[in-house]
Amino acid sequence: PLTGAALKRNGVVDKSLTPNFALRTAIEEWKAKAQESKDTKRFRKIDLFDVQLNVCDPVKLHAQMSDEQRDAMPLYGSSSVDQKNRAVIGNGIDKLVYRGIWNARDVAILVLRRGSCEAEAEAFMQLGNHPHLITFFGIAADVDGNDILINELAPLGSLHNILKHNDAALSACPNLGIIQLEAMKQVCSAMIGVVAAGLLHRDLALRNVLVTNLE
Repeated sequence: PLTGAALKRNGVVDKSLTPNFALRTAIEEWKAKAQESKDTKRFRKIDLFDVQLNVCDPVKLHAQMSDEQRDAMPLYGSSSVDQKNRAVIGNGIDKLVYRGIWNARDVAILVLRRGSCEAEAEAFMQLGNHPHLITFFGIAADVDGNDILINELAPLGSLHNILKHNDAALSACPNLGIIQLEAMKQVCSAMIGVVAAGLLHRDLALRNVLVTNLE
């Protein structure tokens, strides 16, 4: 027994029975490897020295950069405060968000100011790959112990900001009704996916509707 208690046969201590320490050790090692495999399968661990900050000015996506510009992007794991400030795209009470590049993809680097990312990462894993939900790539941790989520980047930002800064242009758009209808359909599709995964969003608002393109 793990407690080291005496072994019993039919409820009575039997001193002729001895613990099989080799078997117990083998079982413990098997359980540890099984748990490690399970954790790896659940959450991809991303090395921050494989993630770059996108500090292009003016802003460019990965596909729009030259090879020289891509090579010049600083690694997150060794970036300076100034470089991080140039890549910031969101700054909230609980999260700080940077524009980045990972595995030749444009990504959002979400740094949690407090708490663990496990619950949020678990929710992303439950959602799976849905055409109208942001894709989750993996988790990381910085040298300060902050948990980090690496997600798909929505280059145009939130629907709230698009409406706020492009009100006149959108009002004059001849296809505005079609765009509005398509946006509503995609938001509904996303919420159906959330419910189907057994989750509840609880904060559906324009600021949380992210836009990849307006085509």
